[in-house]
Amino acid sequence: MAKKRPASCLELDVEIVRGPSPGPGRSAFVACNNLVWTVAFPAGKTPEDSIAEQTRKALKALDDRLAQAGTDKSRMLEATVFVKEMSMKEEMDSVWREWVPEGCGVSRACVAADLAPGDLVEMKVTAAANPKVAIVRGPAPGPGRSAFVSCNNLVWTVAFPAGKTPEDSVAKQTRKALKALDDRLAQAGTDKSRMLEATVFVKEMSMKEEMDSVWREWVPEGCGVSRACVAADLAPGDLVEMKVTAAANPKVAIVRGPAPGPGRSAFVSCNNLVWTVAFPAGKTPE
Repeated sequence: MAKKRPASCLELDVEIVRGPSPGPGRSAFVACNNLVWTVAFPAGKTPEDSIAEQTRKALKALDDRLAQAGTDKSRMLEATVFVKEMSMKEEMDSVWREWVPEGCGVSRACVAADLAPGDLVEMKVTAAANPKVAIVRGPAPGPGRSAFVSCNNLVWTVAFPAGKTPEDSVAKQTRKALKALDDRLAQAGTDKSRMLEATVFVKEMSMKEEMDSVWREWVPEGCGVSRACVAADLAPGDLVEMKVTAAANPKVAIVRGPAPGPGRSAFVSCNNLVWTVAFPAGKTPE
Protein backbone atom coordinates (compact mmCIF):
# COMPACT_ATOMS: atom_id res chain seq x y z
CA MET A 1 0.00 0.00 0.00
CA ALA A 2 1.33 3.43 -0.92
CA LYS A 3 2.14 5.67 2.01
CA LYS A 4 2.92 9.32 2.63
CA ARG A 5 6.30 10.21 4.09
CA PRO A 6 6.49 10.50 7.90
CA ALA A 7 6.58 13.92 9.54
CA SER A 8 10.29 13.44 10.31
CA CYS A 9 11.01 13.60 6.54
CA LEU A 10 9.07 16.83 6.01
CA GLU A 11 11.18 19.70 4.69
CA LEU A 12 8.74 21.55 2.47
CA ASP A 13 5.00 21.66 2.16
CA VAL A 14 5.06 19.21 -0.78
CA GLU A 15 3.41 15.82 -0.56
CA ILE A 16 5.50 12.73 -1.35
CA VAL A 17 3.83 9.34 -1.81
CA ARG A 18 6.00 6.25 -1.58
CA GLY A 19 4.97 2.81 -2.83
CA PRO A 20 5.65 -0.55 -1.14
CA SER A 21 9.23 -1.21 -0.14
CA PRO A 22 11.01 -3.94 -2.19
CA GLY A 23 13.90 -3.61 0.26
CA PRO A 24 15.34 -1.28 2.92
CA GLY A 25 15.89 2.27 1.65
CA ARG A 26 13.87 1.68 -1.52
CA SER A 27 10.28 2.15 -2.79
CA ALA A 28 8.50 0.47 -5.69
CA PHE A 29 7.63 3.98 -6.86
CA VAL A 30 7.74 7.55 -5.56
CA ALA A 31 5.21 10.23 -6.57
CA CYS A 32 5.60 13.98 -6.04
CA ASN A 33 4.68 17.16 -7.90
CA ASN A 34 2.43 15.30 -10.35
CA LEU A 35 5.32 13.02 -11.34
CA VAL A 36 6.05 9.34 -10.69
CA TRP A 37 9.48 7.70 -10.65
CA THR A 38 9.88 3.94 -10.78
CA VAL A 39 12.28 1.16 -11.81
CA ALA A 40 11.45 -2.20 -13.39
CA PHE A 41 13.33 -5.49 -13.41
CA PRO A 42 12.50 -8.79 -15.18
CA ALA A 43 10.51 -10.33 -12.31
CA GLY A 44 10.30 -14.11 -12.60
CA LYS A 45 13.31 -14.32 -14.92
CA THR A 46 14.87 -17.71 -15.67
CA PRO A 47 18.35 -18.61 -16.96
CA GLU A 48 16.71 -19.72 -20.22
CA ASP A 49 15.06 -16.35 -20.92
CA SER A 50 16.00 -14.47 -24.08
CA ILE A 51 16.39 -10.69 -23.95
CA ALA A 52 12.93 -10.43 -25.53
CA GLU A 53 11.38 -12.58 -22.77
CA GLN A 54 13.13 -10.61 -20.03
CA THR A 55 12.00 -7.35 -21.65
CA ARG A 56 8.36 -8.53 -21.60
CA LYS A 57 8.72 -9.47 -17.91
CA ALA A 58 10.29 -6.10 -17.07
CA LEU A 59 7.54 -4.25 -18.95
CA LYS A 60 4.89 -6.29 -17.12
CA ALA A 61 6.53 -5.27 -13.83
CA LEU A 62 6.58 -1.67 -15.05
CA ASP A 63 2.86 -1.81 -15.91
CA ASP A 64 2.18 -3.11 -12.39
CA ARG A 65 4.24 -0.39 -10.67
CA LEU A 66 2.72 2.38 -12.74
CA ALA A 67 -0.76 1.04 -11.92
CA GLN A 68 0.13 1.01 -8.20
CA ALA A 69 1.03 4.69 -8.56
CA GLY A 70 -2.29 5.45 -10.26
CA THR A 71 -0.91 6.01 -13.76
CA ASP A 72 -0.04 3.93 -16.85
CA LYS A 73 2.34 3.64 -19.80
CA SER A 74 0.41 6.20 -21.85
CA ARG A 75 1.61 8.83 -19.32
CA MET A 76 5.30 7.91 -19.48
CA LEU A 77 7.64 10.84 -20.07
CA GLU A 78 11.20 9.56 -20.09
CA ALA A 79 13.13 6.33 -19.64
CA THR A 80 16.61 4.90 -19.45
CA VAL A 81 16.86 1.27 -20.56
CA PHE A 82 19.95 -0.64 -19.45
CA VAL A 83 20.84 -3.80 -21.37
CA LYS A 84 23.54 -6.30 -20.45
CA GLU A 85 25.19 -5.99 -23.87
CA MET A 86 24.58 -3.48 -26.65
CA SER A 87 24.06 -6.35 -29.10
CA MET A 88 20.76 -7.00 -27.23
CA LYS A 89 19.33 -3.55 -27.97
CA GLU A 90 17.48 -4.40 -31.19
CA GLU A 91 15.71 -7.42 -29.68
CA MET A 92 14.75 -5.37 -26.60
CA ASP A 93 13.62 -2.55 -28.86
CA SER A 94 11.28 -4.77 -30.88
CA VAL A 95 9.37 -5.61 -27.69
CA TRP A 96 9.45 -1.98 -26.50
CA ARG A 97 7.95 -0.77 -29.79
CA GLU A 98 5.03 -3.20 -29.50
CA TRP A 99 4.40 -2.21 -25.88
CA VAL A 100 4.37 1.60 -26.11
CA PRO A 101 0.91 2.92 -27.18
CA GLU A 102 0.78 4.77 -30.48
CA GLY A 103 1.35 8.49 -29.99
CA CYS A 104 2.90 7.98 -26.54
CA GLY A 105 6.60 7.81 -27.39
CA VAL A 106 8.99 8.78 -24.60
CA SER A 107 12.37 10.49 -24.41
CA ARG A 108 14.52 7.38 -24.06
CA ALA A 109 18.18 6.47 -23.76
CA CYS A 110 19.51 2.92 -24.02
CA VAL A 111 23.00 1.98 -22.82
CA ALA A 112 24.78 -1.24 -21.93
CA ALA A 113 25.88 -1.70 -18.32
CA ASP A 114 26.71 -4.45 -15.85
CA LEU A 115 23.40 -5.47 -14.23
CA ALA A 116 22.28 -7.63 -11.30
CA PRO A 117 23.16 -11.33 -11.71
CA GLY A 118 20.95 -12.93 -14.35
CA ASP A 119 19.37 -9.64 -15.51
CA LEU A 120 19.63 -8.82 -19.19
CA VAL A 121 17.54 -5.63 -18.99
CA GLU A 122 16.42 -3.05 -16.42
CA MET A 123 14.44 0.20 -16.82
CA LYS A 124 14.21 3.52 -14.99
CA VAL A 125 11.14 5.60 -15.82
CA THR A 126 9.42 8.92 -15.07
CA ALA A 127 5.68 9.27 -15.74
CA ALA A 128 2.97 11.86 -15.21
CA ALA A 129 0.83 11.09 -12.16
CA ASN A 130 -2.19 13.21 -12.99
CA PRO A 131 -4.24 12.20 -16.07
CA LYS A 132 -5.35 15.84 -16.45
CA VAL A 133 -1.79 17.19 -16.79
CA ALA A 134 -0.95 18.06 -20.40
CA ILE A 135 1.91 16.17 -22.08
CA VAL A 136 3.57 17.52 -25.23
CA ARG A 137 5.55 15.02 -27.29
CA GLY A 138 8.03 16.03 -29.98
CA PRO A 139 8.61 14.31 -33.34
CA ALA A 140 9.21 10.55 -33.22
CA PRO A 141 12.78 9.53 -34.15
CA GLY A 142 11.46 5.95 -34.06
CA PRO A 143 8.47 3.91 -32.80
CA GLY A 144 7.93 4.25 -29.04
CA ARG A 145 10.17 7.30 -28.77
CA SER A 146 9.92 11.11 -28.90
CA ALA A 147 12.63 13.70 -29.64
CA PHE A 148 11.50 15.46 -26.46
CA VAL A 149 8.65 15.26 -23.96
CA SER A 150 7.34 18.25 -22.00
CA CYS A 151 5.10 18.10 -18.92
CA ASN A 152 4.71 19.91 -15.63
CA ASN A 153 6.97 22.79 -16.77
CA LEU A 154 9.83 20.33 -17.44
CA VAL A 155 11.38 19.01 -20.65
CA TRP A 156 13.17 15.69 -21.10
CA THR A 157 15.35 14.94 -24.10
CA VAL A 158 18.27 12.81 -25.28
CA ALA A 159 21.02 13.82 -27.69
CA PHE A 160 23.25 11.72 -29.91
CA PRO A 161 26.15 12.77 -32.21
CA ALA A 162 24.05 13.23 -35.36
CA GLY A 163 26.14 13.01 -38.51
CA LYS A 164 29.00 11.20 -36.76
CA THR A 165 31.80 9.67 -38.84
CA PRO A 166 34.33 6.93 -37.97
CA GLU A 167 37.05 9.61 -38.02
CA ASP A 168 35.40 11.78 -35.36
CA SER A 169 37.25 12.45 -32.12
CA VAL A 170 35.25 12.50 -28.88
CA ALA A 171 35.45 16.33 -28.97
CA LYS A 172 33.93 16.38 -32.45
CA GLN A 173 31.16 13.95 -31.46
CA THR A 174 30.49 16.02 -28.34
CA ARG A 175 30.01 19.14 -30.48
CA LYS A 176 27.62 17.21 -32.75
CA ALA A 177 25.67 15.88 -29.77
CA LEU A 178 25.45 19.37 -28.24
CA LYS A 179 24.25 20.79 -31.56
CA ALA A 180 21.53 18.09 -31.60
CA LEU A 181 20.71 18.99 -27.99
CA ASP A 182 20.39 22.69 -28.88
CA ASP A 183 18.01 21.74 -31.70
CA ARG A 184 15.83 19.50 -29.50
CA LEU A 185 15.63 22.04 -26.70
CA ALA A 186 14.63 24.71 -29.23
CA GLN A 187 11.91 22.40 -30.59
CA ALA A 188 10.59 22.14 -27.03
CA GLY A 189 10.58 25.93 -26.63
CA THR A 190 13.55 26.16 -24.25
CA ASP A 191 17.35 26.39 -24.42
CA LYS A 192 20.58 25.37 -22.70
CA SER A 193 20.37 28.25 -20.20
CA ARG A 194 17.32 26.46 -18.72
CA MET A 195 19.00 23.06 -18.32
CA LEU A 196 18.65 21.54 -14.87
CA GLU A 197 20.38 18.18 -14.88
CA ALA A 198 22.21 15.85 -17.25
CA THR A 199 23.79 12.44 -17.49
CA VAL A 200 26.59 12.20 -20.04
CA PHE A 201 27.53 8.71 -21.22
CA VAL A 202 30.99 8.30 -22.75
CA LYS A 203 32.27 5.16 -24.45
CA GLU A 204 35.36 5.03 -22.23
CA MET A 205 36.13 7.02 -19.09
CA SER A 206 39.43 8.12 -20.63
CA MET A 207 37.29 10.28 -22.98
CA LYS A 208 35.74 12.33 -20.17
CA GLU A 209 38.28 15.17 -20.12
CA GLU A 210 38.04 15.75 -23.87
CA MET A 211 34.23 15.71 -23.71
CA ASP A 212 34.35 18.00 -20.68
CA SER A 213 36.46 20.64 -22.42
CA VAL A 214 33.75 21.03 -25.08
CA TRP A 215 30.95 20.94 -22.46
CA ARG A 216 32.58 23.76 -20.46
CA GLU A 217 32.73 26.01 -23.54
CA TRP A 218 29.10 25.25 -24.46
CA VAL A 219 27.32 25.84 -21.13
CA PRO A 220 26.50 29.55 -20.60
CA GLU A 221 28.19 31.24 -17.63
CA GLY A 222 26.05 30.98 -14.50
CA CYS A 223 23.97 28.13 -15.96
CA GLY A 224 25.86 25.10 -14.65
CA VAL A 225 23.80 21.93 -14.29
CA SER A 226 23.75 18.99 -11.90
CA ARG A 227 25.67 16.54 -14.08
CA ALA A 228 26.91 12.97 -13.86
CA CYS A 229 29.31 11.42 -16.37
CA VAL A 230 29.70 7.64 -16.64
CA ALA A 231 31.24 5.22 -19.11
CA ALA A 232 28.87 2.80 -20.82
CA ASP A 233 28.71 0.79 -24.01
CA LEU A 234 26.79 2.90 -26.53
CA ALA A 235 25.19 2.46 -29.95
CA PRO A 236 27.71 1.39 -32.62
CA GLY A 237 30.01 4.30 -33.51
CA ASP A 238 28.80 6.57 -30.70
CA LEU A 239 31.46 7.92 -28.34
CA VAL A 240 29.10 10.15 -26.35
CA GLU A 241 25.36 10.47 -25.60
CA MET A 242 23.47 12.85 -23.29
CA LYS A 243 20.25 12.67 -21.32
CA VAL A 244 18.92 16.03 -20.13
CA THR A 245 16.13 17.65 -18.10
CA ALA A 246 15.39 21.35 -18.63
CA ALA A 247 12.84 23.91 -17.45
CA ALA A 248 10.14 24.51 -20.06
CA ASN A 249 8.84 27.84 -18.80
CA PRO A 250 11.25 30.82 -18.94
CA LYS A 251 9.39 32.39 -16.01
CA VAL A 252 10.01 29.45 -13.66
CA ALA A 253 12.71 30.24 -11.09
CA ILE A 254 15.89 28.12 -11.13
CA VAL A 255 18.27 28.08 -8.15
CA ARG A 256 21.80 26.85 -8.81
CA GLY A 257 24.22 25.82 -6.09
CA PRO A 258 27.99 26.46 -5.99
CA ALA A 259 29.96 25.39 -9.07
CA PRO A 260 32.27 22.40 -8.47
CA GLY A 261 33.63 23.15 -11.95
CA PRO A 262 32.75 25.10 -15.12
CA GLY A 263 29.39 24.12 -16.59
CA ARG A 264 28.26 22.35 -13.42
CA SER A 265 26.38 23.10 -10.18
CA ALA A 266 26.47 21.26 -6.86
CA PHE A 267 22.67 21.22 -7.03
CA VAL A 268 19.90 22.73 -9.10
CA SER A 269 16.41 23.47 -7.75
CA CYS A 270 13.31 24.17 -9.84
CA ASN A 271 9.61 23.37 -9.70
CA ASN A 272 9.81 22.17 -6.07
CA LEU A 273 12.40 19.55 -7.06
CA VAL A 274 16.16 19.36 -6.48
CA TRP A 275 18.75 17.57 -8.61
CA THR A 276 22.23 16.76 -7.32
CA VAL A 277 25.07 14.27 -7.75
CA ALA A 278 27.35 12.84 -5.06
CA PHE A 279 30.90 11.50 -5.34
CA PRO A 280 33.13 9.85 -2.70
CA ALA A 281 34.77 13.06 -1.45
CA GLY A 282 38.03 12.41 0.40
CA LYS A 283 38.40 8.96 -1.15
CA THR A 284 41.73 7.14 -0.75
CA PRO A 285 43.27 4.22 -2.67
CA GLU A 286 42.64 2.08 0.42
